[in-house]
Amino acid sequence: MSTVENVTIDLAVQLGTATMPVHQLLRMGRGAVIALDQLESEDVVLLAHNTPIAKAQVMVQGENIKVTITRMLPLPPERRRSTRPADPAGGDAETSAATDALAAAADQANAAESRTDDAVAPDDQTV
Repeated sequence: MSTVENVTIDLAVQLGTATMPVHQLLRMGRGAVIALDQLESEDVVLLAHNTPIAKAQVMVQGENIKVTITRMLPLPPERRRSTRPADPAGGDAETSAATDALAAAADQANAAESRTDDAVAPDDQTV
């Protein structure tokens, strides 16, 4: 277990995206507001090593910000263990192991989600 304790994973929360010319970005000052393409009520994207791994909700509780995962996302084929090179970004073995663990967890979560989606009660089916 000591190996797992020392793994570093870069996590980021993508609140939305915006497109603007560089000159407009350079003119922005402190406190400027950038309009994003996503509503406040919509789920945000959770990224691990710049790979989308989950959808999540952001909540503010007092001075703390809380991120709650609502749905795991499937990893792109090039990031899956079976098709991906052992060291795609030149990272170390610990980072590769952490990414593999995230891939396995996402695959398991998606498999479980698809099994619950398929289990529809007979009276809920439409004809």
